[in-house]
Amino acid sequence: MSWMLVIGLLVLTAGASGQVVRVKMKNGDVLSGTLVALDVSQAVLRTDYAPLLGLPLERVAEVTSSAAVRLWLDDDTTLRTTLTGWADGVFRLTSGDRTFNLASARVRGIELEPEAAEPATDLRAIAARVDGLDEVRPKRWSGAVNFGYTLARGNASSDDLYLRTSARYARQRDTFSASAHTLYGVLADTTSRDEVYGSFRYDYKLPKRYFVFGSVSGEYDEVEGIDLRHTWNAGVGYSLVTRPALSLDVGTGIGFLQEIYPSLSNRSDGSTLLEGHLNWKLNDRVAFTQNLLVIPYLTGDSRYRTVLDATLNLTVNRMFKFNIGMLNRYDSRPLPDVEHNDFTMFTGVGWIF
Repeated sequence: MSWMLVIGLLVLTAGASGQVVRVKMKNGDVLSGTLVALDVSQAVLRTDYAPLLGLPLERVAEVTSSAAVRLWLDDDTTLRTTLTGWADGVFRLTSGDRTFNLASARVRGIELEPEAAEPATDLRAIAARVDGLDEVRPKRWSGAVNFGYTLARGNASSDDLYLRTSARYARQRDTFSASAHTLYGVLADTTSRDEVYGSFRYDYKLPKRYFVFGSVSGEYDEVEGIDLRHTWNAGVGYSLVTRPALSLDVGTGIGFLQEIYPSLSNRSDGSTLLEGHLNWKLNDRVAFTQNLLVIPYLTGDSRYRTVLDATLNLTVNRMFKFNIGMLNRYDSRPLPDVEHNDFTMFTGVGWIF
């Protein structure tokens, strides 16, 4: 790709109203800001941490943004579409809910257009006859299976097993997700941990970063004395941050839960829900996730519970990762002889799919 084409892309992405240019350098650094100056040797960004930051173009690996553009190809074909970025000599374009790659060698000219100035080109209809234009098939399924085991012998003998799995199916407007984990521990020949948890959730995107969700979960905990706790929730949320490397969602809702005990009367309650979900990709190998749930009970004795789940993942390759994390649960009114706070820290290895 020529320097003029790289410069044109930077100008286009910066010129889109309200858009933030994201630049990934060849050394792995990721920067975001507004383009304020550009020449054949460098781009100058205004960022939150530096009023003027010069970036040599020869060190730029990827540019990400969104802009309505007109492209002229070397065979005089004209495309009106949305340009979402450039990486490794390939333009990323969108048409409807589909993504396409276009070889930069085919592009002879590029021009910024006002949003919806003219009808967009249906890239799917012409992809078969335009060399270098290929549809990107989205990866809808993703997930992981994590396993950890701790063995201690000496002054105290303990064995702890941790198994966790998650799966996610994402489409343009909605997402299905499921997760489950089991914890089992033995300390000095006595069961110190025996629990199983599973959940299913559905999210549907609304305009302007809003979304609605519904979820159901069930759990068994022998040590806490619960045969089954099942919870049903529905609510609305908002995506506070939607950057490629950082996302933060918050939500609130209402629900119903029931707790079944082996020797006590069952308990049913209405509840509210406050939640926050953070996903932060620090670099290509390291990612941090955190989920916080606050569950006030609506009936009974002003009881509430909180669940904080945080994990740091180190990706080894496309199939395996190491992880370290913590799970902290608090119950303001637990059963007799049960602690208010339950903290677990775990390490393990995971398989990615």
